Amino acid sequence: MGMSSNLKSGWTFGIVCGPNRDYVRNIIESIKIQNIEKNEYEIILVGDSNNLFDFSEEKVKIIHFNESERKSWITRKKNLIAQNSSFDKISMHHDYVSLDKDWFVNFQNFGNDWDVAMTRIENLDSTRFRDWVTWIDGLGEKIIQFMHYEDCNNTDKMYVSGSYFCVKTEFLLMNQFNEDLCWGEGEDVEWSKRIRSFWKYRMNYRSIVRMQKMKHKWPPEKDPFGEWYLSTRKSND
Repeated sequence: MGMSSNLKSGWTFGIVCGPNRDYVRNIIESIKIQNIEKNEYEIILVGDSNNLFDFSEEKVKIIHFNESERKSWITRKKNLIAQNSSFDKISMHHDYVSLDKDWFVNFQNFGNDWDVAMTRIENLDSTRFRDWVTWIDGLGEKIIQFMHYEDCNNTDKMYVSGSYFCVKTEFLLMNQFNEDLCWGEGEDVEWSKRIRSFWKYRMNYRSIVRMQKMKHKWPPEKDPFGEWYLSTRKSND
């Protein structure tokens, strides 16, 4: 798939949908409260249209996906989002990740100088999930380590959590997910390792997304930069 020259400036919010309708509804509402101009965003839901049909509205596009074709085929769903995107930036969500109220305002301030971008990801208990982290082979339990949000010196060793990330549409079209892999088969690790030698990967820690369910604690240790982060939040209140 080559690059598209017809992409508009704005955001596609791509949601990889499963059966939980309440989660999807909450994500859509979290997008709407960002107050993005109507001609600058869209929402794409990929899943069983029989479960999603009543979410259809002006800004919501539903792509039917036959869930029986292959179990947990999230790589295909993510590629479909890129292939059907009308805008030049994608916010890619698993169906349990919603936006914090100031996500869009903070992204406007962050700018567009990136191929892939991460935001702060907060677990259901408000602790940091694996957002800005390394993935280094051969380190056993230390294979994932939290990085300081302002440290951009190790992006060639980093990993993007499949749960949530932002990506330029053209970049993803040129570097699609490996559809031989499904959820739980390291599809996000494979993608990260394939592109991290040449991506421009940046951290926008002022924009926040939140889990709607508790994800397992990994890395298991306390965020070593937690106090620094809290001090930056207080200074911007």
